[in-house]
Amino acid sequence: MSGSSALRISREGWILLVILATLWGGSFTFNELGLMGVSSFTVTIGRLTIGALVLGTFCLVTGRWRMRLTLPQVGGYAFLGLIACAIPFNLYAYGQQYITGSLASIYNALTPIATIVVAHLLTKDERLSPTKVVGILCGLAGVFVLIGFDVDSIYDTALIGQVLCALPPFFYAFGIVVARKMGRWQLGAARSSFLQVFFGTLIAIPLGYIFVDPLAELQASFTHPAMVQVWIGLVGIGVLSTGVAYLIYFRLIETVGAVNFSLVTYLIPVAAILLGTVFLGERLTATDFAGAGIILLGVVIIDGRVARLLGAGRHSSRP
Repeated sequence: MSGSSALRISREGWILLVILATLWGGSFTFNELGLMGVSSFTVTIGRLTIGALVLGTFCLVTGRWRMRLTLPQVGGYAFLGLIACAIPFNLYAYGQQYITGSLASIYNALTPIATIVVAHLLTKDERLSPTKVVGILCGLAGVFVLIGFDVDSIYDTALIGQVLCALPPFFYAFGIVVARKMGRWQLGAARSSFLQVFFGTLIAIPLGYIFVDPLAELQASFTHPAMVQVWIGLVGIGVLSTGVAYLIYFRLIETVGAVNFSLVTYLIPVAAILLGTVFLGERLTATDFAGAGIILLGVVIIDGRVARLLGAGRHSSRP
């Protein structure tokens, strides 16, 4: 198969990629709406609970409900629910108390870069190359541009929010490596996604109660001046950005492949920025766009897609 044909995506694939990027980009907007009336812990619990209900219903309707899990499988999916759902979801929600969803979404683009680093440290078949090192350095440079170099701002709440939102990509990366090792259990994509979100819910609930009273917050939200916005945020992030998004995610992996699926990395910040601008009136600075551009450049270098296309173009132009 030639390089060009390997990169071909059907019309359905492009549509699903754009929809998924919009749903995942929309999670940052939904977070901000939910935070108008409840804490980040309650937003996370609501997201996971509703998402688990959507995925569980899908498994039930499609005949994938019956599962016999071993103790190692229970422990594995519980661990995955912690590192790939409960912790990163709450870090984003907590960080968005201090920065906009548009800025938070830019940090999400670090996920491919973080995955390269984590995979190099924890696996034997994913080693760093000079090209990947350059991509990682670009990503780090982009983060430094976003955060800035003002020492006096080290205790600024905006800086705290940015640091919190820069951490989830590394949890996602760790989750990707763990999920790959768990693939030998062959439970199927739908079951695996349900179990991950389900156990993430079971973990997030007691963790949330350590800091707040989620049930009391939800009850109080019904009399909150921003009740409509809060529940649009909770239902939207649970149903669309978690439940439906996971189903589209696995459909895309099957139809366009993992390599082409990585394109969603570039689309998520675009969707989040557009949604934040239209619905929340958010605005990014020139520095924010510069940092985003440098991070995405790092992702492009690691991905290698552009380099392969340019190489194919040079070869095809030879007499």
